[in-house]
Amino acid sequence: MAGIFGFMSSRSGRNAEQVVDHIARLLCHTSYCKVDNRAGDQCGLGVVHLGLLHDVEQPLVDEKTGIRFVLDGEAHDPDQIKARLIAQGVSISEMTSEPELFLKLFLLEGPEGFADISGSWAFAAHDERKGEFVIVTDRWGSRQVVYAAIPGGFAFFPEVKGVLAFPEFGCTIDPVAIADLIHFQHVFGNRTTIEGVSLVPPASALRWRDGRIEIQEYWRLSFPESFSVRTTGEWLEEYKPLLARAMDHAVRKPPGAGSTLSGGMDTRIMMAGIPHEHRSIHTYTFGERGCRDLKYARMVAGVLGTRHHELEIKPALFLEHLDAYNWFTDCMVSPRHCQIGALLPLIRKHSPVVLEGIPTGSLSFYMYPVPGFDVLAPSSEEEFLRHHVFGRREAIVKSLLPERLFHDPYIDAMREDPQPGYRESLGSGFPAFAPQRAWRTSITERLRRFSGTGGSFMRTQVEVRQPLSDYDLVTCMFEAPPSHYVDSGCVHELIHRLAPDLDHIPHHGTGMPANPSLLQTFWSWRRRQLKSRLSRWTGGRYRFRDERATIVTTDWLRGALKQKLTSTLLSKRVADRGIMNAGEVKRIVNDHMNGNDDYFSIIWTLMGIELWCRRFFDGEEAGE
Repeated sequence: MAGIFGFMSSRSGRNAEQVVDHIARLLCHTSYCKVDNRAGDQCGLGVVHLGLLHDVEQPLVDEKTGIRFVLDGEAHDPDQIKARLIAQGVSISEMTSEPELFLKLFLLEGPEGFADISGSWAFAAHDERKGEFVIVTDRWGSRQVVYAAIPGGFAFFPEVKGVLAFPEFGCTIDPVAIADLIHFQHVFGNRTTIEGVSLVPPASALRWRDGRIEIQEYWRLSFPESFSVRTTGEWLEEYKPLLARAMDHAVRKPPGAGSTLSGGMDTRIMMAGIPHEHRSIHTYTFGERGCRDLKYARMVAGVLGTRHHELEIKPALFLEHLDAYNWFTDCMVSPRHCQIGALLPLIRKHSPVVLEGIPTGSLSFYMYPVPGFDVLAPSSEEEFLRHHVFGRREAIVKSLLPERLFHDPYIDAMREDPQPGYRESLGSGFPAFAPQRAWRTSITERLRRFSGTGGSFMRTQVEVRQPLSDYDLVTCMFEAPPSHYVDSGCVHELIHRLAPDLDHIPHHGTGMPANPSLLQTFWSWRRRQLKSRLSRWTGGRYRFRDERATIVTTDWLRGALKQKLTSTLLSKRVADRGIMNAGEVKRIVNDHMNGNDDYFSIIWTLMGIELWCRRFFDGEEAGE
């Protein structure tokens, strides 16, 4: 993954240049990656990047203080930094690079000066004279940085595997992380799969000096306790110019950007918000033949006039990218979303930068459904946890007892009820509105630790911008009265105001346009009813494809991916590893293969754990 790295170690047994080279080999996943670094006396600092955003060589060095500085990412609007520096008497020229702007602002105002610098970035400063590192992340933690106290020092990287450059550290799997992965498909909080390796929290500054680590927040996610009385239309009129500004920055800023485009609403909001003169950008959609994403994205592209590209995902193409994606994620998410890797060569061919619709800034348009909750009613703590923790977990594990799947010490972690990382992410007390607490978890956990993984993986070949995460856009979203987003009418109204020609195009989740006629509603209901009856009449032997799903890998595991599944999970190595109960794994695989039960999610997670162990602990290369 593109990102910053550094270390201070007096016990590595090697010189710093050798350690830097080892780290670079671990982090450079493609031939597009470049490494800028500086190795000193038992220390190093560097950045892995694609050479697309900045042409200045890093690390930068401040002549007065001797501080060395590296930046990964960019600000949405660097002119904001320039204006602030000029106002304080700092000399800025047209040739001043973005990393230089970040360094000057850091020296002038410290980490607190970045509270309102919207963008996707992380940076590190190393004061070798003081023996100090400072690492600062953006509000959403969109550029991952992990850190560890290693014997004789400190180290940080964009990926957990960077710690393999320090054999003296000694890597042990964190059982709680594995429990999170099984129950929720991703790890929570700032935990990673390796004990002693943690993520730098979002909106935080980490300072390491003299063996001590201090972490300080410079901004905290919060919701208003009261809302102004505004109509939906009034609020949308406030939201529209903020969206237009965010999209204008994203497409105008060099290098030129293309965009992912799905059949959903997040990328549709982005496309509708792009200024008319820039809508001829390249757009990209992937999916299995027959899915709504391909069909509806094609319709959106046709209306807006983008240069559209489609990629059909087949099992062989999916399998081609499985190992690389799983290795990249450090076993912190399920590998079943690796299809994004197939799209990257197509994007790289046309667009050095791609817009990605991670929905931080459109989240309040959707009431993430929570059965039993009224969006406007406070909920008790017991009821909230019952729905959010137990309901979501049971949706993944179903009738399975996860503790039967593992050996000690993982069994104790599986029995934690509810999982501590998830409960901590949900918080307590205000906000009492269930959706607001759910959104907080979605932003800090789901988007940062799960949905954001695809965008991070894309950075192995192209740069990624996420304009819906613009700070002002998200702030405006938080200030919307909850009554505006009881249903999806608000997002349809926004798109209508931005691009009314898109009104007739259905949404991939429902298959219906924004305002369907009675006839459309009737035929949609009738089709679902007929499909259900046909499936029952044939005893389930005839099943219709779920058009809402981009790809359907459930049956692939019983067919095209069967060999990969069995060679991974039914091998003797699973039993020898001492993590999973090989007998229970075999039962799950057989029950899924025979159609006795659907263990789709669990099987993908178990495969991810074993494939990752083979590379992380056994030293295998991809495909072995």
